[in-house]
Parts: sequence; structure tokens; C-alpha cells
Amino acid sequence: MSKYKDKQEGKELDLSLCNLTTVSVRDISLLPKATSLNLSYNKLTCLPSNFPTLTHIIRLDLSNNSLTDLPPDFGTLANLQHLDLLNNQLKTLPITFGDLPRLKWLDVKGNPLEPALVEVAGDCLDDAECRRCASEMLVYMKQIQVEIRKKQMENARKHQVKAAAREALKKSKLKAEKMIEKEKRRQEYESKKAAAIKEKALRKAMRANELKNNAIANNNHLNSKNASTKSVESNSAKSKSQRSTRKTNNNNNIKNKKKENRTKTWCGLFAIVLAFVMVIVAVIVSRNTGMDSNKLFLHIQQKAEHIITAAKKMSKI
Repeated sequence: MSKYKDKQEGKELDLSLCNLTTVSVRDISLLPKATSLNLSYNKLTCLPSNFPTLTHIIRLDLSNNSLTDLPPDFGTLANLQHLDLLNNQLKTLPITFGDLPRLKWLDVKGNPLEPALVEVAGDCLDDAECRRCASEMLVYMKQIQVEIRKKQMENARKHQVKAAAREALKKSKLKAEKMIEKEKRRQEYESKKAAAIKEKALRKAMRANELKNNAIANNNHLNSKNASTKSVESNSAKSKSQRSTRKTNNNNNIKNKKKENRTKTWCGLFAIVLAFVMVIVAVIVSRNTGMDSNKLFLHIQQKAEHIITAAKKMSKI
């Protein structure tokens, strides 16, 4: 239940002279049959932002308060026909004021309005002037709306142009950055490609050099091997020759030794035979001549010793 129910008389809700500083929109909306709302002679400095939702209000009296402005959506009070704003502190009216299609009566005396609004409003000294004020004010506020909307459209267009320019600049900058990045990538690719070619050529040169060194090493190895082989062969031939010489010398030495041994043997045999012969001759001579056999044997023994000594010397030679 609305706390303002006891203030309602028929279609009128009288809240004047209640020292109100604010208004309960909810309690007023609970009284939809109260199409006339009287809030005069209170201490209102502003109306709640949801006040324009009271679209059932036809007659509204806000005179003799301290209102400095009206809600921005004040024009949504589509059924409002009678509006009394006498003796407030309003300097201007909301732009949506021109959207009050049924407004037929308006009193704005006693407000520090802008000169243009004062000129449009007139004196509002009687009912006819208040009706003319409502009509003129609606036309004027609609013109203001048109101008404001035109400015808004112009500003929006300018904003769009600026936004388009910024977008174009951004796209141009982005395109330039992409071109720079593309050129950078191309240079990096070319650099890598050149480095790869250089590295490939270097590897090829190193391979060729390695093959050359290997060929030289192999050639040197072959030469060394050939030289070693020749040296081995030469040494082998030399050794073979030396062995052959030593063998020949050994054979000659053996032959000479055999020859010497044979000579020694023959000389010894000859000495023995000669000594034996001399003994026989001595025996025969001693028998035939009658010579002293002892002296003869002694003489023959001495000769035989001489012969044996001579034979030994010959054998040593």
C-alpha cells in the first residue's frame, strides 16, 4: 500500500506543503488513478531519475520548489498536458522536453532561464500566454533537438572520418610493418642462402683439399712403401749376396781345412812310413855291415824325430 494514499482525492494526489526533499516514485506509481500530482511548496532540488516512469500523470505542479534541473528522460511523460514550473532555479530544460507531444500548458516564470528560453517562453501572465508558451517551447526544443542531432550526426560523421583515417593510417602502418618484416625475412633468407652456398663451397673445397691430401698421402705412402720395398729388396739382395759370399767363403774355408787336414794326414803318414822304412833299412844295414845296432838305432831315432818334427811343422802350415 502507498504511503501517499491518504493524500489522494479522486484523480488528484496533493503532496504540496509537505516539506518534501525527495519523492517516492514507487508510492506514487501505486496510485495509477491519481493523474494529477501536486508537489508545490516543498524543498525539492531535483527529481528522482526514475520519475519519468510515471507516464499516467496528466497534470503536474512543481511550482515554488528549488529545482535546478529536470531528469534527462523527462520527455517520456507522454501523457503530460499541464506543467507548472513557477518559481524554481531552472536555467535550462532537458533536450527531451520537445518529446512531450500532449503538452498544452506551461508556466516557467520565476526561473533564471537562459535568454533564448526566456524569449521563447514569454511572460506567462495568463492562461492564454501559458498555452502559447507550451506550444512555442515545444517547437523551440524540437529545433534544438534537430540541431543537436545534426551536430551529433556531424560529430559522429567526423568521428567516423577520423576513425576511418585512423584505421587507414593503422592499416598503412601495419602494411608498412608487414613490408618491412617481409623484406627483413627476404634478406634473412638471402643471407642464409648465401651462407649455405658459401658453406657448401667451403665444404666442397675442404673435401677436394682432403682428397688431394689423401692422394698425396697415398702417393707418399706408396713411394715410401716402394722405397721400403726397394730397400728391403736391396737389403735382401745385399744380405743374400753377403750370405752367398759368406757361404762361398765358408765353403772355401771348409775345402781349405779339408785340404789342409788331408795334407797333414798325408804328411804324418809319410813321416811314419819314412821312419818305418828307415828302421827297416837300419836293421838290414846293421845285419849286413855288422855296425853297432844301438848307435844306428839312436841315429835313426834322431832322424825319425827330425822327420816327425818336420812333418808336424808342415802339418801346422
